[in-house]
Amino acid sequence: MVLGGLRVLHVTTSFPTNPGDPSGIFVYRLVRAQVEAGMRCHVLTPAGKEDSSWDPGFPVHRIPYAPSPFRVIAQCAGGIPAAISRNPFNLLLVPFLVAGIFASVANRAGKFDVVHAHWSVTGAICCSSRLFHRRPVVTTLRGSDWSGGGKGLKGWLTRYACRQSQGVTAVSRAIGVEASRKLGGKRVEMVPNGVDHVFFTIPPPKGVDPPLKVLFLGSLTSNKSVDTLVAALALLHPGQAVLTIAGEGDERVRLEDMVWSMGLEEMVRFTGAVSPQEVPGLMASHDLLVLPSLSEGRPNVVLEAMAAGRGVVATDIEGVRELVRDGENGWLFKPRDVKGLAFLLDQASKGTLDIVSAGRMARKSVEGLEWGETARRYTMVYLKAMGGCP
Repeated sequence: MVLGGLRVLHVTTSFPTNPGDPSGIFVYRLVRAQVEAGMRCHVLTPAGKEDSSWDPGFPVHRIPYAPSPFRVIAQCAGGIPAAISRNPFNLLLVPFLVAGIFASVANRAGKFDVVHAHWSVTGAICCSSRLFHRRPVVTTLRGSDWSGGGKGLKGWLTRYACRQSQGVTAVSRAIGVEASRKLGGKRVEMVPNGVDHVFFTIPPPKGVDPPLKVLFLGSLTSNKSVDTLVAALALLHPGQAVLTIAGEGDERVRLEDMVWSMGLEEMVRFTGAVSPQEVPGLMASHDLLVLPSLSEGRPNVVLEAMAAGRGVVATDIEGVRELVRDGENGWLFKPRDVKGLAFLLDQASKGTLDIVSAGRMARKSVEGLEWGETARRYTMVYLKAMGGCP
């Protein structure tokens, strides 16, 4: 079989509904790279509240698991866990979502060479429906779905998906090593997400013109701990730094109240959700990316900032630690360490931290990590999975 002729069905609970939608954007970019390499790819994903007529250049089958006003547990910031946390009654929609994905995979997957499930719960659905489609399944662990294997039903589904899949991949080395150990030595391939080439074309900064321009980019959920960043900003002198918070989520109202109560209105700007097309411009207009998350898989926003030659300050957690070498191509601080983060921001604004040199080293350290290379690595995983499927 010619590699470019591979037929791949991607199954994901998160995928863009239009060109400006950041939901599941990394899945879209992977599929786009595979199509450009000559593969024949289709995507199966839950339908959103509004019907999508967008043509991304390959077929996307959207599953209407509920009447449109009630399609609220996928295609949203934080995904299914955040939707359930926001409203426990949303849990009632999960069986309909699972049944819809199961039926669609069972009906369509037989026309493809391999099924690629993004996130472990999706992998469990694809594996359990193999009786009908008899195709190998590759499951990708992205971080939030692993969490050490988890307990209860979610943990059981995660382990089931990994053990039943013909191929298992992880977006970070830490997830892959832990998953392999807890799965009794099952092989877990590390396939990192890629970076769009446009980020490598952004001119590197020549220096910091006061005030220091700080960017947070991501979902406004409790796990991102953006309140740590706001509290750190409050410890700086007025005019020392300004912060752009780009993203949307359940935490936005609380963060806006926090900014107002601390008198930081002149130092903090909320943009709301931004489209993928706007991200390179945001990177270019800021000096420093800060990611104060409590847990991450292998954050794409850090990869993009590094490719853009920007300094990165992030929490010292697995996934981030694989990318950022403290004091070399960025800086790390302990989760929720407000004073530690404030110190780094203060030093960056004064030029004591050389964010220009760090950004230059950051760009060099991610050279070659473009989506075409990610697509090539997945091709090797698919071929192994096809060889190991009875």
